Parts: sequence; structure tokens; C-alpha cells
Amino acid sequence: MLRLNRESVRWFERYFDSRFPFPKYDLVLVPEFAYGGMEHAGATFLREDAVLFPSAPNETDILARAQLLFHETSHQWFGDSVTMRWFDDLWLKEGFANFMAAKAAEALLPAHSVWNAFHALKTAAYRTDVTQGTTPIYRRLSNLSGAKSAYGNIVYGKAPAVLRQAEFYVGAPVFRRAVRQFLKGHAYAAADWSDLVAALERASGRKLKRWAEAWVKRRGMPEVRLAWDTDREGRPRNTVLEQHNVLNEGGTWPMKLRVFALSESGLPRSADALLRGESTSVRAIDGMPEIDFAFANFGDYGYGRFLLDPMSREAVLARPEIVQGDLLRALVFGSLWESVRDAELAPLAYLDLVVRVAPVERDPVTLAGLLQRAQVAFLHYASDSQRDALAERFEQLLVEGMLHADAPGRRITFLRTFTASAWSENGRSRLKSILANTLEIPGVKLSSRDRFRAIARLLALDDPEAKELLSAQIAADSGDDGRRYAFAAAAAERSAEAKRAYFERFFNEQGLPESWIDAALGPFNAVEHAELTQPYLDLALAALPEFKRTRKIFFVNNWLAAFVGGQLDAAALEQVESFASQPELEPDLKLQLLEAMDGLARTVKIRARFARLLP
Repeated sequence: MLRLNRESVRWFERYFDSRFPFPKYDLVLVPEFAYGGMEHAGATFLREDAVLFPSAPNETDILARAQLLFHETSHQWFGDSVTMRWFDDLWLKEGFANFMAAKAAEALLPAHSVWNAFHALKTAAYRTDVTQGTTPIYRRLSNLSGAKSAYGNIVYGKAPAVLRQAEFYVGAPVFRRAVRQFLKGHAYAAADWSDLVAALERASGRKLKRWAEAWVKRRGMPEVRLAWDTDREGRPRNTVLEQHNVLNEGGTWPMKLRVFALSESGLPRSADALLRGESTSVRAIDGMPEIDFAFANFGDYGYGRFLLDPMSREAVLARPEIVQGDLLRALVFGSLWESVRDAELAPLAYLDLVVRVAPVERDPVTLAGLLQRAQVAFLHYASDSQRDALAERFEQLLVEGMLHADAPGRRITFLRTFTASAWSENGRSRLKSILANTLEIPGVKLSSRDRFRAIARLLALDDPEAKELLSAQIAADSGDDGRRYAFAAAAAERSAEAKRAYFERFFNEQGLPESWIDAALGPFNAVEHAELTQPYLDLALAALPEFKRTRKIFFVNNWLAAFVGGQLDAAALEQVESFASQPELEPDLKLQLLEAMDGLARTVKIRARFARLLP
């Protein structure tokens, strides 16, 4: 970490053409810090377990740790030397910090899948931007009391994506020149988004106000599709890019994209296209031999939902090996998942895809994304009978991966998914064998946190040995971290009495650390316990105004994600909709609630269409 810190400071100095702006730079480790990191002029606070891993890390953990450091280091320029005028321009520092962290990681960690990880960050923003709870990047705040609500996926995920689109739109050398001018012109002072646009206009010699207004001040995002006709020989003609507003609120986004198409003969072709309105022609694709599959966001320079056309979707599902390149695979597999979320593609079809491609997927970030989506398809979208039918095949994939994958990081990724997804009696038996050290994962030593997580899964599944295993692990680890892990694990107990006792502790136990509550929210709201936790949904929602006032920045988001995300049926959705419709609900809380509600609404829709179908 110290080496990377030194290298990143030097890299930023070269990129910005500006010396480190303060006389010293300290890194301070803080146990149980509420955030991964927080910068100050000349010092960054880092949560201890975000830097000193409490369990064996995989490749994505190592990359995330480096990018956390790079993010906070870049804040010394964007946030501390040049400061936003007010919190409505929060994205000017957070968006820049995430974008610059990715660029630094690309230079300093070339062996890692930096832009795949950047795409995962964008995906989190898509989850917000597709909902009625989204906001523009520039979010007017009349009072500092509303600033907590501004911290979220839009400033951390969408803003850096828009900056990458800006770099592609004007060209990397022009973008870098504009950033240098912006920093020098506002050093040790304040700036707003219009100052950045002015710097981009001066450096590029182009008028960018319309581009900036669309991306910075309009909420939502485009859905972009590639379409074409065919001639008698099956060759594409009249190829066009089309976009529409996912929220159906009108307006379009000017965007430069790189389009990709693969012919049946295996010859690829890509071309840049400028999408200024609802559609634009892509003549470079016309006349190709018959297309196998095509994708509208090659290189991931655009921002929006880029869905495959039906022919491309079927081709990729049938022969996923035709998608070559780490980033393209991540983008295409992510696009297929969007079709699942739209109830266009059966979750079990995606699960089948994962079972086929995960064993041979070489990129660690893509592998982690595939397994995480498979977990959602299995636990949230499938019915109990579907899980019973599929568990053996899914669990076998995970067990084979955690035992035989060719690198410890990959084995850890498979292990984590297995620990969170085990369902069958055989799966529970394997979890207990892991805890007893009779089933060893080569090159991976289980930490105390790993063991508590496995026990939490057994508790959630009401395994008869789970409580005894929990008691034994508590005796083996009575330290501060162990007590927190134990508190979280015990929240997964499958009983009405345990749920009531924990819910009361969340509110009434004086001195209960917020980090302990955060850790327990997921196990408490295990999706298998939806019937047990639904009675607490109204009370959980009613507490939102108090939490906004008394809890730290991300607590409300985490609370909603757990309590709303742990539900599955239409009755729970009706409860949330009813609460959201209250006229006295504070506007920013309503937006956060609408965002969380979107995921539940999709779950209800997907299960209504597909959960009764047996594989």
C-alpha cells in the first residue's frame, strides 16, 4: 500500500502537471471506520479492514483496495485543492476521484481488469438511473441537511462514466489538457460544473453546453439498441443506432459510441458513431457478411442500457465462446442480465449460461459478476421447487471451482458464492465439512469471518447443527471482530423470536455500534426468511426520517436495500408503495425508497412470469 501510494502520487503529478498540493500526506488506519476512506487536505483516513484484509483476498479485493487508495489520493487535487462550490456539485470530486482512480490503476496495475471493474461501478449506477428514484448528476441542495442523500450511485458510478464519455467524445489529449487548465485555474479555490465545461470548450474548440446539459442536468439514461435490415444474401443494411429515455420523460443524450459486429465467418468489425438524436446511421456495418452478433457499446465508452437484439442474444446464449476479449465478455454477459431484469430472458437460462461459462472464464472481475448474478437468479428469482431441481448442478459448479480452479483468487470467488448460496442437504453437509476442516480449499485458509458467514448460511437454512457451530466459533474467537461477526451471523436464525429480538436491539440497545447493525442487516433479511421479516417492513420504513437525521451517510441506503431487497412478493411491494405515496414523506427519502422499490418490483414481475416453470 505504501509503495502504491508513492507511485500514485507521482502518477497524478505527471497526469495533472501539478505537484502534490500540500506539504505532507498521511495515511491513517481507523478500526471500524464508517467508510472505506475519507480524505482531508494532506491526510486520508482508511478503514482498517479495507486495507488489512481480515480474510484471504481474491483479485477483485486487491484491485478494489488499490483503487480506494487512488480515489482518496486523487481527492488531494479534486476536492481539497479545487473544491466544489456547494454539495449540488458533489460529483465534481467523487466522479473525478473514481475516474482518475481507474486511470491510475490502468497505468500502475496493468495485470488487473481495471475497466471491467469500472464497468461494475457503472452497473451500480444503472440500477439507480433506471428507477423513478434517480436524480441528475447535478442535484440542487438548498440545505446541508440533504447532503447525505446525494452520496450514492449517481455521483460514484454515473459521474465517472460521464467523464469517461467526455474523454472519448473530445479525445484523450484534449481532455487531459482541459483538466490541467481546470486545476491550475482554480487551485486552492472553488469551482462548479460550468467551470469544467468551459475548460473542455477552450481545450477542444467545441461548443459542449448541450452535451453537458444533457448529461449533468437531466436525470435518467438512454436505452440504446442496434438495428438493421438484411438484403437477399443476409448482409446487413440500413444499420442504425437508436436511443430512447428509459424513464419515458423525453430528451436524448449526445454520445460517441464504438459499435461492434461479428460476422458468421468470424471476421469482426468496429466503427465509431456519433449519436446526437434519437437515431443515427452506422454505415460501416452495412454490407458485412451475415452478422453473428452485434453490440452497440464496444469498449464501454457509452453510458446507458445497451441491450442485444434478439438474434444476437440467441447466438450468444447458444455459443458464448464467440464473444472474445475480457471487457467485451463482461459487457455482453451484463447485457444479457439486463434482459433477465426486464423479464425478457428466463433467469434459469442465465443460470445455465453461468454453469457453462464460469469454469472457463479467465477474467476475475467477469467471473465474480457472473457468479453474483447466478446467485440472485437462484435465490431471488427462482421458486423453492426450481431451487430444489437446480441446486445439485449449481452447487457442483461452485464446489468444483473452489476446489480445482487454477488460482487461489478464483477458488475464493467460488467459495464465497457457495457459502452464500448453498441450498440442498448435500450443500449444507459440504459447508459443515469446510468448517470442520475435512474439506479443504487448496491454498485458501478460512478466516474467522469466513467461518461466521458459513454458519450464518446454515442458520438461515435452519440446519440442526448451526447453533452448536455458532457457539463453538464464538468460543474460538472472542475478540472485537469476532464479536461483530457473531452478532451478524446470529441475525440469520430462522425463528420469529430471534427476528423480534434482533429488530428490537436495532432500535433500543444503547451503545450498539452502527457497524454491527450494518453487518447484521443482510443475515436478518435473508431472502429465505421473507415471511418472517415482512411484518417488520412497515416499522423499518417508518424509521427512515430518524435514521436520516442520526445515522451516517450510507446507512439509509443499506437499511432499505436489506429490508426491501429481502422481500419477494406482491404484498410486500404493496406495503412499500403505500409508504412511498405518503405526502409528508421527505422528498429525498422518497427518492431513495423508489430506488429500492424498483428491485422488488422487478423481482415480483420476474417470479410471476418464470418462477412456476420447472427447468
